[in-house]
Amino acid sequence: MGGENRKNKWEEYEDEYEELLKLYQVDLLSFEQIGERANIDWWNIKLLFRAKGVRLISHKERSKIKRANDYPMLYDLHYNQGLTLNQIYAKYQHSPPYIRQVFRENHSLM
Repeated sequence: MGGENRKNKWEEYEDEYEELLKLYQVDLLSFEQIGERANIDWWNIKLLFRAKGVRLISHKERSKIKRANDYPMLYDLHYNQGLTLNQIYAKYQHSPPYIRQVFRENHSLM
């Protein structure tokens, strides 16, 4: 009957699962960004992760994790090295409002 051997599209990418998962959980890339980098349709990546039981990260959660990860570097640049927020922006492309948000969210670590 024609459909028994039919694979789900996401199954074609199982060999790349570990690398895709690293891009998602460690590098914190979105499905769209991973898809662009790996030349895979983003929805197939999402389906693969769901099939493997990966907990999906919301945009809000991913952004908060990124800000927490940026905190030590930004703290060092501003408070230890004495760079202004505008100097940090010019050199590292983190905007002053972003830096202030990072400091607000992580103030208990200071």
